[in-house]
Amino acid sequence: MSMKTWYVITAVLALAFSSCAQAAGVPSITARGQKIPVGDTADSVFAVLKQADLVNQDVEKTSDGLRVIKRYRVQGKAFVLVFVQNAVRLS
Repeated sequence: MSMKTWYVITAVLALAFSSCAQAAGVPSITARGQKIPVGDTADSVFAVLKQADLVNQDVEKTSDGLRVIKRYRVQGKAFVLVFVQNAVRLS
């Protein structure tokens, strides 16, 4: 039996410096005092983030399957998490 699990593959923190905005790839994001690392499962992420935190999302088809790009704003901090779906074999 195989089951598909979604994983965070990219975390990008949006940094605002006066009138210019920049973005930086980071190994993890901290939201509500909890660390969300790259490689975490979507279930773990959604246990921390609320639906109201979601600003918008895009879904892209790639040669490896779907990629979901979610943009969040939590307590004034903007960030992007990119999720992909990988097949995990269960014995």
